[in-house]
Amino acid sequence: MCQIENIIQNPNAIYSCCDLSRNQSKCDYNNYITAQYGEEGASYSNFKNYIPSRDEVYLKLYQDSILKNDEPFMIEPNNSIDIMFFNVTTTLDDFFNNNYDWRAQRIIYLDLSHFNSSLLNSTKSMLKCASSLKEINFTNFQTSSVTDMEEMFYGCTGFESLDLSSFDTSY
Repeated sequence: MCQIENIIQNPNAIYSCCDLSRNQSKCDYNNYITAQYGEEGASYSNFKNYIPSRDEVYLKLYQDSILKNDEPFMIEPNNSIDIMFFNVTTTLDDFFNNNYDWRAQRIIYLDLSHFNSSLLNSTKSMLKCASSLKEINFTNFQTSSVTDMEEMFYGCTGFESLDLSSFDTSY
């Protein structure tokens, strides 16, 4: 994986690269969401799928390589991926919305504890109709600046537990 943040800013430049599997300390890899898929797994040909907040997102498949968001890949059943953000994002609108991406229906667990939500202002329809989702880790997830959570959990009928005690909705 090369220093993606710089490449996004200047795609024609050549930067030093790092190997995430060998030395993570040289890689900028501290802002990500982990998604675990169920027994059906998923196959992607374009992860971006026309959702604006995915424009600067890269993926790390467990036991695999770093992928751009438009490279085809397969998630084996019961495996996870890390969705890496190389800039602080202000919205997760429609990010796992099954109406835009049918594979969201196969996600059973999300870990948002490593996602930098400090500037997040909207989570509108973020998980809409992600009906297989059973659990979300919201540790460190900041909602104090979020002004729009409309339909964030609409159609999420598979939750076994949902702890929203850390949510600050006083805005």
